Amino acid sequence: MAEPFSVAFAHPHPFGFLVGVVMPRSREAVSEAVLARLHREEAQAARALGGFRQVEWVAGRLAGQEAGRHLAAPDWRLLAGPGRAPRPPRGFVASIAHKRDLAVALVAPGDSATVGVDLEDDIAAARSVAGLILLPEERTQVARLESEERDRAVLVAFAVKEAVYKALAVRVGRLLGYHEARVDGLDSSTPSVTMRLDGAERQPTVEVSCAWRGGQLIAAVRAPAGSP
Repeated sequence: MAEPFSVAFAHPHPFGFLVGVVMPRSREAVSEAVLARLHREEAQAARALGGFRQVEWVAGRLAGQEAGRHLAAPDWRLLAGPGRAPRPPRGFVASIAHKRDLAVALVAPGDSATVGVDLEDDIAAARSVAGLILLPEERTQVARLESEERDRAVLVAFAVKEAVYKALAVRVGRLLGYHEARVDGLDSSTPSVTMRLDGAERQPTVEVSCAWRGGQLIAAVRAPAGSP
């Protein structure tokens, strides 16, 4: 089994650089030896957290740190911005997600486009909220599929929407509803998104990238510069 807080993978991504870090399932306090690997401000913030929230914070920040290192980012740190979204140094954008035993960070140079990443692996949980997250058009797509493919399609819709909202919530200054993004191509390896932001005169453009890693789905989005 991989060592807790070790790097599970690190590679270029269509929207930046993607890193995964192994998370322990224990709720025990993170050791000072591990905290010492963080920027001092990140470590200070981590010490104020407890239980699994501390584990998630540390693993996500270590993933961000590794991505920043690959991108040659100076004095790297990921603190908390509005709504607890990760706030990278000027000149970079970042997003973090975690699930059970893995934390992932997607980091990209530039500060005009925004990115979002989500990690999902619980098909049963996605199925239970399908009625809340799927638009009528998405339900029609899912209904055409066989049972197993249907479950995977619901998970894709859920993960993509979560990634979209991470990328856009800070930009629009509010939380978004599941009805504000329509995911098409749920039966393909290249889904796409059409935004339907409430009250927006012009809708943002969103690029999507999905990849399965074993039973885990990593969904990432990028909202390019010039989008509202």
